[in-house]
Amino acid sequence: MILESIELENIRSYQKQKIEFPKGITLFEGDIGSGKSSILMGIEFALFGTGSQKGDSLLSKNSKDGSITLCFSVDGTDYEIRRGLKRTPTSVNQNSKECNLKIDGENYPLAASELKQEVLKILKFNEPAAGNAQSRIFRYAVFTPQREMSEILMDAEKRLETIRRAFGVEDYKKAIENATRISSLIKTRSAVIQERFRNVPELESSIDGLELKIANDRKKETELKQKKNKKEAEKADIIKKRNDLTEKNSKKREIVIRKDNSEEQLENKRSEIETISDAIEDIEGDIEGWEGEITDLKEKKMPTKLTVENLESKIKEARILEKRKSGLESDKSRADNDVSKLKKLGTKCLVCHQTITKEHSHKLVDERKHAMSEIEADLNTINKQISKILGEAGIDSAETDDATGNLMELKDDRKEYDDSVEKISDLEKRQKKSKLKLTAKKKEQTDVKNEIEVGLNT
Repeated sequence: MILESIELENIRSYQKQKIEFPKGITLFEGDIGSGKSSILMGIEFALFGTGSQKGDSLLSKNSKDGSITLCFSVDGTDYEIRRGLKRTPTSVNQNSKECNLKIDGENYPLAASELKQEVLKILKFNEPAAGNAQSRIFRYAVFTPQREMSEILMDAEKRLETIRRAFGVEDYKKAIENATRISSLIKTRSAVIQERFRNVPELESSIDGLELKIANDRKKETELKQKKNKKEAEKADIIKKRNDLTEKNSKKREIVIRKDNSEEQLENKRSEIETISDAIEDIEGDIEGWEGEITDLKEKKMPTKLTVENLESKIKEARILEKRKSGLESDKSRADNDVSKLKKLGTKCLVCHQTITKEHSHKLVDERKHAMSEIEADLNTINKQISKILGEAGIDSAETDDATGNLMELKDDRKEYDDSVEKISDLEKRQKKSKLKLTAKKKEQTDVKNEIEVGLNT
């Protein structure tokens, strides 16, 4: 692995810092607490998560969140790991939204445990992949904390323990101990087996005698089986005769019982037929009554093609036009009265009765006549509109005096027709159900008659 850069944001003493690693050896120099170990801790967290480094020891005390971005390469492939930390009221945990791996520029969002598994594959570290497991190789071969380093240098036993942890020597030691224990068990088992097979010749001789005895016993067994089979055949024959006799007695008792009950059963069946026949007559009467009612309803003809909703709309239009027509007729009547009065007054004003010129009088008369002409034109237009509405409804267009009344009467006729159509549909459904019920009753009647016929024959 070749480190290229690390970027720390709100990590321990670093607010925001990017460090580039040049090719070759990099030496960090500084006082205690200047941040040297923080860089190594950041590298470890970026690679392996919170196995060795806890979140609250990495995130700056006054920060709500932080992150580490580590760039490195392995075997010519470029990698970028980004992990984030987020403070909660009770602890500091990894931020799942800032946990991803870039391989040659292509981003792969991963869970914290999945990211650690991928890093172990990339680095080829044979270590536990659990999220809370420490990386022994990195902890003891790459980054050993200062306090542990002094203990390792001063204590030979501690140094040997560290080497064993780093390279998994304990695993090999356990493997040797297990192999030694298994080898001892195999030797003990082998000795036991040899002791068991020491008397094999004597056992083989005993087996020959036993085989001869078994052959004689099998011959006797065959003879006993033949005798047993003969006795069982005789027993089966006796049981069969007994069963035949029992069956005949049972049939005899059954015939007697059936004979005693046959008359009562036939009487019940005849009563059942009478009940079914009454039900059939009732159903047929209902069907016939509904058929006559349907025929009467079907004689009603559709008064108009317009629906009730359409007629209601036409009624509203006609009512508006008749209201306008009534107003225009009132205006026409007033204008006609004004012309008559002007002709009678001659050269006097219609309002104040003062003398006016003939020209002025003629002008007033002409104005009233002109107004009457416009009113008559509007009335003709309204009458045409009313006639059109009536014609669309199928009413004689000449009956314009009470268009609203005629339309309302037509609407009532249409509603009555719609109700009759709906009633016909309902009656036909009821009639269909009754016909199915009638068929079932007739079948039931036929079945009962057949049962009576079978009963009489038996």
